[in-house]
Formats: sequence, C-alpha cells, structure tokens
Amino acid sequence: MIDAPYVRVDRAPSVGAAGILVIVEVRPATPVGYGPQAALAHALDAAGWWIGVGDDGRATVGMGTTAGPVSIAAGDPLEAGERVELVARIPGRAGGRLEITVRPADAVGESPIAARSAVIGAPLVPSPGPLLWGCRALRDRSVPEHSFVGEVGRVVVATDSAAPDDRARLAWHPVGLFVWDRVARINAARGAAQHPVSW
Repeated sequence: MIDAPYVRVDRAPSVGAAGILVIVEVRPATPVGYGPQAALAHALDAAGWWIGVGDDGRATVGMGTTAGPVSIAAGDPLEAGERVELVARIPGRAGGRLEITVRPADAVGESPIAARSAVIGAPLVPSPGPLLWGCRALRDRSVPEHSFVGEVGRVVVATDSAAPDDRARLAWHPVGLFVWDRVARINAARGAAQHPVSW
C-alpha cells in the first residue's frame, strides 16, 4: 500500500462510442460531511467522468456532457471503513445508460448492495489530462480537488460499457482492458502537490 495525496496515470483509457466500464474498490474513512470525494476520475471542469462518494456518503458517478454535467447516486450512505466495489458504466454516446452499482468487495456472486441508472440524452465531453486516483481534478495542475479520504485500489477499466463486470469473465472479453491491482491510501491532509505517485 502506498500513501499519497493522489495517484496520476498519464495514459488514461479514452471513452469511445462503446463507452467504458469502471470497477474500483474503495474504503472511505469519512464518507459523510467531507464534501464530494472522487475515488477515480478522468475529468476537468465539466468534462470527462468521475466515480466516488457524494457529500451525503452515497456512491456517486458523474459525467460531463454537451448539455452539462450529470450525476447519479445509489444506496444508503457508506459506513466509515466499509470496503466496497463501485461499478460504473459510462456511455459513449447519447441515449446510453449511466449506471452505478455498489457491491461488497471480494464477494463473487453476491447481490449488489445498491444500483441506479439513467438514460443520458447528450454525448460525453472527453477530458484531457491524466486519470486520477484519489481526487477529481488538479487545480493549477498540482492541487487535488474533491480529494478522497480513505483507500482506493484494485481498479479495472474496460473500453466497452456493456462488458461483464465479473473480473474472471472480463479477463476473457474482447475489449481493451486496463488493470491496476494496487491500493493507495489517500492522505488528503498533505500539502498541495507533495510527491504525487505516477503509474
């Protein structure tokens, strides 16, 4: 496990017409009342996408579209220290479904804790810049915004929003697949741009 103010991945998977599937494991330390917290994001201003926890502690996914930003939340507020997987399906074209599912971490075959989806009427506005773990964006290219408080890890991104969300089946699915099986403890109290980790 690494300690960092955020993790930066410079070659972010792009979102094509098929959209993307994102799976990220999180363990929030302070899910309620800290403000919006992005566990994983490829976003800048109102462009791109993000997944994390809202100010109310609920799992949230959002995306910037040509008609403005859209976000949805699912389930009850997460508990401090609760380890879950957030599964997001982000559409690449208008008329696709934006989805968020919350499920127990390492619970193969168990029913989801919560799920929600919405049809999106406008296409995604792609975001330039890096994929970020532990924050939504970087102000002045260095200061984390909407920092996550807790642990973020075990990230999977597939370049097809319709891909299976089961890790074993996904490994054999014919899509572009990006897997990082690491855990980062996000230290949001650290100074602005002190030693981010790059992968």
